[in-house]
Amino acid sequence: MDNDIKKVLDREKPIAEKLYNEDNNEIYGCDTSIGRVLFCVPFIESGSLKRKEPAQLLIRWLVKSN
Repeated sequence: MDNDIKKVLDREKPIAEKLYNEDNNEIYGCDTSIGRVLFCVPFIESGSLKRKEPAQLLIRWLVKSN
């Protein structure tokens, strides 16, 4: 499934937006043709991130897709 998500993110190039903070993490999300994709970025690693980022840059923090 992760490979399918990676392919969709590479093809569609969605922009992930910061949704909320939870348990020392920033949660980002974006909508794609296969549903919503969420990323959980630890605060310690999120210092240089903006409110909106290309989803492909957040792939290592992928948590799920609906």
